[in-house]
Amino acid sequence: MRKASMYWYLAPLLALYLLRTVWQQLSLDHHVLSHSVLSSSSTSRTSEHQFPSLRQGGIVVFFHNPKAGGTSLRDMAKKNSQIFDHVTSEFTDMEGVEQYMLQWTSQKADKKVKFLEIHGHPPGFLHLRTRLTAWRIQAEKNNIPIFIFTIMREPISWLLSCFNFFCLQIAKYTKCKAPATIEGMLSEARSDPQSRWYCFMHTIMALPDQGDDNMDDCPLDLQEQLVQYMDWVGFTEQYEDTMTVLKGILPPGATKTFAVKNKTNKQFRKIDSSTLNETVTKRLQELMSRDYKLYHGLRQTFQLEKFKFDIDD
Repeated sequence: MRKASMYWYLAPLLALYLLRTVWQQLSLDHHVLSHSVLSSSSTSRTSEHQFPSLRQGGIVVFFHNPKAGGTSLRDMAKKNSQIFDHVTSEFTDMEGVEQYMLQWTSQKADKKVKFLEIHGHPPGFLHLRTRLTAWRIQAEKNNIPIFIFTIMREPISWLLSCFNFFCLQIAKYTKCKAPATIEGMLSEARSDPQSRWYCFMHTIMALPDQGDDNMDDCPLDLQEQLVQYMDWVGFTEQYEDTMTVLKGILPPGATKTFAVKNKTNKQFRKIDSSTLNETVTKRLQELMSRDYKLYHGLRQTFQLEKFKFDIDD
């Protein structure tokens, strides 16, 4: 009995040790998250914010928002194979993407730019934030520059382009039944399609394979989330700014672009902005009110003059 009482202190010591271990792990998790948020926070988007240099290789993660000009950048990476290794989530499952990123962030094997295109299938930006944090920290730990970006488009222009493509140009593949009219477009359009894409990676039209997303699950601070995790958000209407950024950070010759071919080789009727009257325009603006707020907010933040390049020429 006396022998047992001699070790009465072991139980509380063990409890304290376990508590300390848990606390250290929680602190580490908090540090990892804080590193991502603080290093890319909205307050850093000033003239002091610096783009990385990938001229000797590195990693690009491109969130390819459909119908915003991203296909030209995809072709740039696919066809300049001497400069890029291109992987797209459209044809690679997330397990495969993870394997590529684990390899790319662990060791810089050569001077090629590793280009990951997030496009086509979920998960999208909202569900990849934890992975983006881990990829960035692992890359920076191994002195591998990493650049994460996306491109948005003026909401009505984006809606028109998507409807023309998904419901008119390739309707037989998407099974969109809408007629080539304003009423047809309105019948298929979903609210805030670009916000929806960043949250769920689903496109705009109410097509059979697009799911039934609840926009209540798309955070109201999506703008702040994008500012935290993106090195750059470009805009279709200022496409030359994105090309200036890419020319500034990538190896010489990397930004050679290629004409995008119409794979359907088919003429089709289009809806364009000249057919929208004031009533329809106002209705579309109301339908996409969150997209407009996101678009204008990000344009205020991502102005090229607020950034500088980390380049030694």
